[in-house]
Amino acid sequence: MKENKFFFQLFAAIMVFVVIYTFIASSVFYYKNNEIVNLDLNHAQKQLVEQAEEKVDTYLLVATNLIYQLRTNDYITTYAKSADPDPYTITKVYLDLMDMVGAFANFGYLIGVTKRGDPNVITPAHTIDKARYYQEINLSPQEIQAVSEYMDSSKAGAFLTVPKPLHADGKGQGPALTLVRKEKIEGAGEFIVFVNFLEEQFSLQLRSPESEAFGIMNGNSLVTMESGLEPAYVEQLLAPSIRLRMMESKEYFRTESENYYIHAVPSRVIQDWRYVYLVPKSRMEHNTRNLLLESLLVYAALGLLGGGLAYLFSRRMYRPVRNLVYAFKGIGIDSGDKDEFAFVQEAASRINTANANLRAMLSSYQVPLKTNFIRELLSGMVSGHRLHEELRLHELESFNGPLTVAVLEFANYKELEEQYSKELFLNLKPQMAIILEEQLRQQAQTEIVELEYKGLVLMIRETDPSVLKKMLGDALAAIEASMEFQMVAAIGCPAESLAHIEKSYRNALQIMDYWFSTHNQTILTWRDMEATIQDSFFYPLDLESNFINYLLRGKDREAETLLNRVLEENFTKRTLSEETLSQFHFAVMTTVNRIVQQLGKKPEEFFGEEIGLYAELKLVPVRSDMPNQIRKLFSCIISKVKCKEDRVDNTTVSQMIEFITENYASDLSLQYLAEHFNLSSGYISTLFKSHTGENFKDYLNIYRVGKAKEILSRENVKINELALRVGCTNSHTFIRMFKKYEGVSPGQYLKEQEGHAE
Repeated sequence: MKENKFFFQLFAAIMVFVVIYTFIASSVFYYKNNEIVNLDLNHAQKQLVEQAEEKVDTYLLVATNLIYQLRTNDYITTYAKSADPDPYTITKVYLDLMDMVGAFANFGYLIGVTKRGDPNVITPAHTIDKARYYQEINLSPQEIQAVSEYMDSSKAGAFLTVPKPLHADGKGQGPALTLVRKEKIEGAGEFIVFVNFLEEQFSLQLRSPESEAFGIMNGNSLVTMESGLEPAYVEQLLAPSIRLRMMESKEYFRTESENYYIHAVPSRVIQDWRYVYLVPKSRMEHNTRNLLLESLLVYAALGLLGGGLAYLFSRRMYRPVRNLVYAFKGIGIDSGDKDEFAFVQEAASRINTANANLRAMLSSYQVPLKTNFIRELLSGMVSGHRLHEELRLHELESFNGPLTVAVLEFANYKELEEQYSKELFLNLKPQMAIILEEQLRQQAQTEIVELEYKGLVLMIRETDPSVLKKMLGDALAAIEASMEFQMVAAIGCPAESLAHIEKSYRNALQIMDYWFSTHNQTILTWRDMEATIQDSFFYPLDLESNFINYLLRGKDREAETLLNRVLEENFTKRTLSEETLSQFHFAVMTTVNRIVQQLGKKPEEFFGEEIGLYAELKLVPVRSDMPNQIRKLFSCIISKVKCKEDRVDNTTVSQMIEFITENYASDLSLQYLAEHFNLSSGYISTLFKSHTGENFKDYLNIYRVGKAKEILSRENVKINELALRVGCTNSHTFIRMFKKYEGVSPGQYLKEQEGHAE
């Protein structure tokens, strides 16, 4: 796009009329020019206060967005809800504040987070008690009392404004303004945010500071002022009647008071704020006198003046077009030599296309999201308050009633797996789902979800086992006729609603585990297998595989959960015969031997002095003692595996510390360290914290600061060079890091050391 092409076209068109009417306008130049100058001056003053409003509101909007990010931060939520926050949560809040403030560094905010009852305030620099924090931001006792009353009140979601004290020289001490905001968190939690604005953020660069004034009104109070005028005089100019009319106005407001014009603009962010600009009338009178003296010279240059007015008028008319062009400039359109309107038209066309693509993408993702929700529902991972929202989102509200879960798998899957690839089964299942939908949805409402490679899971709004058996029998026959693959089905016990569907699903899986013993039947129901399940021990192969996997990976909680489930099922829920109990005992010993073999040991080598536990369980124990003996043996296995892992972890941490010692001057990061040791960054972070007590970033920074102190003690080196030598590419970052861990800047530290030496 050719820049400002339409602007120049507009300007040229207006100039034609200016040239034509210049001769006519010259006769009334003197009379009209005085009015024009006054209007221009008033317009300039209006623009000045509007620009100030836009500047300050921008800071406020960014601060509001920062507060919104804090509301959605998990650690802030945890901090707000907990009665006594733990150091870990406070540290996480502190680190997140550092990241957030870093992202908004150009705005220069000072941020603090606390809550009612917490004696401390968390800032990006440190965590200090409230009294010291109030001292840092220069709050008077009266202001501290106002802040405390606001914290104890029930108000939330609105700003409390703590003003800067007014001084005769127009300068405040410390932060120009402090805003306090209380945020409610769902679940009866809340936190308080302090946002401190620096003085330059409210500076207007007045043309005549000794005679002009710029300030911010909060209701009827003047909370900050930039001027050389006496504060009492400014308060006198802003009489109560003027303040009342100013607060009632929702747009730009202009009035007079004594020898001053008062311009006011309401804030778009804080409802009760008004930006006030006071200009002496003498300036306008002075301009009028100068105009009278210079009118003869201006008369000769009336054509040039007309051109200037035309330019200003063109800019005003062009402003909406320019704003529209700037709004679309970031989408990467190259319109060649076209004008602005052609550019906007092409941008709008692209946006419409992008919206259509987005709608199509959302539509394509709706089914996977629904499938994922159903899988979580079957696994019991959906909480009660989330259930109704998800049902409405996925249009499953009509499905929430009595229903049954059925599991369908390929018969003789292990044999088929040796003949065909898993990709074949993945391609077959969508076709099977289509056949099932055609067969079942005519008789009952049905939802179908894929179950790994083996088969499908069906949720059917029917609870009668005989009806379900008939429906599934017809559907499986249709699949076998179409694809020549035999399927088997297990029908779980009925569920009252979707909130209880996990029980039906687990029951169906349990029935499928016993299918091998009754493989002459194609469909099994919970009634068919009720007696068989009670007479058989519970220890599915998949569960055993997961149990062994958890043990070998050191996931003791997960392994303990599975073990408790197996023991509860076999010794609490069922009454096993002695023969079945012996079979279960044999299966448990087989698991123990498999674990020892996978560790490359013999039982005597692995158990060592605790081999007696293995020997006791190897003998068929008494029924009542068996659960305790099983728990003791597996507890021994977990501790030995974990001990082995700890030795490996200690070696890894030692290698990482040695690597940091040798490479601290390089650009190190957690991701770089993870790639070097061929481990995940999350695992390294957890490992480093558990073995050193510090996270990776703090450990590296503390080491770098220590090296910097060593260099300062023996060399005279510049800060930039010192930062590079310890691995910091930015000197400001290095100074902030040094001050964080030492409490003083590098320069102050060096002076203190020189003072001690003397």
